[in-house]
Amino acid sequence: MGRNSLASLQFQLKQEIRRILREDYALDVDSEIPVRYYLDFKNNDRLLELREALDRMDHGKFGICLTCGGPIEISLLKSSPGVQFCEACLEPTHFGGAEPTRSEHIHHY
Repeated sequence: MGRNSLASLQFQLKQEIRRILREDYALDVDSEIPVRYYLDFKNNDRLLELREALDRMDHGKFGICLTCGGPIEISLLKSSPGVQFCEACLEPTHFGGAEPTRSEHIHHY
């Protein structure tokens, strides 16, 4: 994934986090404070997914399939930033004929 695409997606994820914090928690997020600071005590699946995506970006693991090591399609990452498998590896045959569970999709760092 190109640097510009990654930076753009990272910006979009942070904007979505700010929107959720503002709308769901009535928090006005200061742009000078790292957005992760506001996430520590929130119990929200989408915020968790976005935080994990940002963590993978920081560790250079974002957009890399856990199964094959290939790139994850940008369209898939934009629609579901928590995904950790490329479209080919999301096929049921890669998981013994069953759809992968959330724990198989999400790997904690």
